[in-house]
Amino acid sequence: MQLENKRIVVVGGASGMGAETVRELAREGATVVSTDIQVAAGEAVASEAAKLGPGSVTFMTLDVRKQADVNVVFAAAHEKMGGIDALVN
Repeated sequence: MQLENKRIVVVGGASGMGAETVRELAREGATVVSTDIQVAAGEAVASEAAKLGPGSVTFMTLDVRKQADVNVVFAAAHEKMGGIDALVN
């Protein structure tokens, strides 16, 4: 568990490399907020990754084309996790 107690936000966590990154971060013990515009897929990946644990995963909808959305989601992620140690984009 190399990432235990690390708080990480993943942008694009609903599919492809982003989804696998979310899974691996959870396996390594990180607290993860996964974000994407694809809500159903993002929620499914977050749920699956959380079961891989010991890390935890939460999904938040994010459209990075909208600055206001970015501000709201990052503020919420910061509050939920008590800070952010890393961003995977």
